Amino acid sequence: MVSVTALRDDSDAIIGYLLIGTDNTRASGRRGSAGGGALQAAIFNSANFSSIATDEKGVIQLFNVGAERMLGYAAAKC
Repeated sequence: MVSVTALRDDSDAIIGYLLIGTDNTRASGRRGSAGGGALQAAIFNSANFSSIATDEKGVIQLFNVGAERMLGYAAAKC
């Protein structure tokens, strides 16, 4: 499931979007198709936006190239 929210500045102009994806396949016992993880990783790391994904405990699980550029941290250090 994916949830999208527009991020707005003080004048109510859209300055970006917040996308939150939830993988419900583990909770229901289902698994995605073979190779789906590699495709998702390729899309995630080639996207022209900053994205950080955490697990339910708040531990960073994914940190894409856009996040590296924006925050100045290498994904390997997160």
